[in-house]
Formats: sequence, C-alpha cells, structure tokens
Amino acid sequence: MEIVRGLGFIVSYGQVVGVSSDTFIALGGLSMLGISLPIWVTLACFIVFGVSIRRFMGVGHRRQSGSVAACGDQCRADSGLDFSRSGAVTALTGVILALRITSGQPNAAEGFDLNVISACVLGGVPLLGGRATISGVVIGVLIMGTVENVMNLLNIDAFY
Repeated sequence: MEIVRGLGFIVSYGQVVGVSSDTFIALGGLSMLGISLPIWVTLACFIVFGVSIRRFMGVGHRRQSGSVAACGDQCRADSGLDFSRSGAVTALTGVILALRITSGQPNAAEGFDLNVISACVLGGVPLLGGRATISGVVIGVLIMGTVENVMNLLNIDAFY
C-alpha cells in the first residue's frame, strides 16, 4: 500500500491533478431514479460479493484445513481471481472518488482503509478469519455512516 501510495505521489509530483474533461465531470453528477452513481455501484458490489462470499470463505477453509495439496492449483486460481476482483473494485472506487472531487489527489483516500476495516468488524467479520455475511458488512457500513452523519449534524468537531 505504501509503495503504491508513493508511486502516486511520484507520478503527480505530490500535486493535485485537475480534471479538464467535461464528460468526466458530468459522470460525477450522474444519477438514476434520483440515486447517485456511487450508491448504485455500492449496491452492485454488495450484491456481487454477497453472492460470492461463500466461495471466498470456501477457499480459506480449504487452506486452513490442510488440504492445500488436495486443491493446489484451484486454490491458487481462486486466490488470483479474488485478488483481481479486489483490485478491480479498488480501481473503480478510485475513479468514483475522482469523479466526486473532480480531481486526482494522491492522498485523497488516506485513512479510508481503517474505516473499511472498522465497518467490517462492526458488522461481525472476524479479524482472524471465519464466518462473515454481507448483510453484517452492510449493517457495519450503515452504523459507521450514521455515526459520522449524526456527528456532522450536531456540529461536533471533525477531529473527534
């Protein structure tokens, strides 16, 4: 993570990269049925990962049970697919963030990783592996978002 973040700073010379494409900027305000693009993408990701979470867990359980030799290439292929999906969602998230702030900033999402981990743990995802549900993750995300929103509405200083 630090290497990629460092590359972002190197490529941008540590500066904000402005977006000059009107089409790109217009995508940031896109909405369907009164719901903005980032929410549709989030819902789609929850659905896709909700359907496939049991398969992800299955790969982990095969590894933990000592049957790696038995599943060998299949475990490696499944892990590669999982990492590829994760990378694709991360890239999509970066594009959506750039759409929303109409610029590329090398430090725009610093600290979001801890928010994601916190939301998952609040939703019942164990840190050491085990069983998890996408509905639990959704509940954790809603808890985090609600607390942040309430603090904003109560004019509580952002540092808290």
